[in-house]
Amino acid sequence: MSTQPVPPSMVLRPQEIERFDRGSGVVTIPFVGRWNCAENRVTTGMTVFSPGTGIPLHSHNVEESVLVYEGEATAVIGEDEFELVAGQATWVPAGVPHCFRNRGEGSMTIYWVYGGRDVTRTITATGETFEHLSDSDRGAGPARQGDSAGPARQGDSAGPARQGDSAGPARQGDSAGPARQGDSAGPARQGDSASRA
Repeated sequence: MSTQPVPPSMVLRPQEIERFDRGSGVVTIPFVGRWNCAENRVTTGMTVFSPGTGIPLHSHNVEESVLVYEGEATAVIGEDEFELVAGQATWVPAGVPHCFRNRGEGSMTIYWVYGGRDVTRTITATGETFEHLSDSDRGAGPARQGDSAGPARQGDSAGPARQGDSAGPARQGDSAGPARQGDSAGPARQGDSASRA
């Protein structure tokens, strides 16, 4: 039996995908995106939150749907907060501020789908915009009521560097090494040459 379908289709196994460490106990597992698919129209992945962590209030240039896969979450959408459990989902249009916090005792995992290939994140508190899963797309922090998921304070560490310093999954057959110099989002794309800096 083959381990992969005929390209460009893919089977994605989380244990084979290099994680993107967002800092402070929040880790993303990127599934489908510009880094591994030339034909995608959606960008997908999972993010795992340790207890008491969250991502700062932000918006995207594309719509996003999030499924709480495991655990207990507080979803902030606009001015409202919602308590969600595994199996419940949200949909947020482009430009609407939102974030997720882990309100439970154990880990909380979300599965996210962006309605686009070129995804950006704009931090509500600062107005800073950057490419999704780029080196600037970190800054997870402790989740605190009233501060929109607790962005890291100036001077705080963004957390440990990710293994191999690559922001996405390795290409099929590659070792999980660093991304090539010049990649803006970090991960290599399926079908690219194997030469990397």
